[in-house]
Amino acid sequence: CAATTTDAISEAVSGSMAQQLTDEHATWLQGRGIEPELAIRLGLFSEQQKSNGRVLVIPYVRDGKVINHKYRGPNKTFRQDTGAPRSLWNEDILRDPTLADQPLVITEGELDGVAAIQCGFVRTVSVPDGAGTNLDFLAAIWSLLKDIPTVILAADADEPGQKLNAELARRLGAARCHFL
Repeated sequence: CAATTTDAISEAVSGSMAQQLTDEHATWLQGRGIEPELAIRLGLFSEQQKSNGRVLVIPYVRDGKVINHKYRGPNKTFRQDTGAPRSLWNEDILRDPTLADQPLVITEGELDGVAAIQCGFVRTVSVPDGAGTNLDFLAAIWSLLKDIPTVILAADADEPGQKLNAELARRLGAARCHFL
């Protein structure tokens, strides 16, 4: 079932430009304990940009279509497509009925999400802007979130991450939230 969802993501992003990871990005991901093959299946790829040099591109997919990209550049610089809608990374996993009995894991970053998926938590999403994310966009996808019985909040242990966890618990309902 996870393969079906990651295959759908891979198919959705296949129209994107490069679809390949450079050796540099593959090695960097491996250094973080992330399998490059999984990153590729989830649609991550490398791209050369004039202003930022080589960046790691992370697609955001909704209903099988890429609606946004996050660009991770050197020195942990980030940007997203101008005017793109806010959404959860890996949002389409919420639409997979075969995973309805699985807990939902919400991470602070996309690469944390890839690591969680690699560890077997296939129903994983990430907020788009780290701990400082404005979560108002969740209202637009509330129908996908409202009936999930178990939510694991996996933001970082620092103060901003704990604030994110607290705000997610407030919005989603603390009774169904567990903290990692």
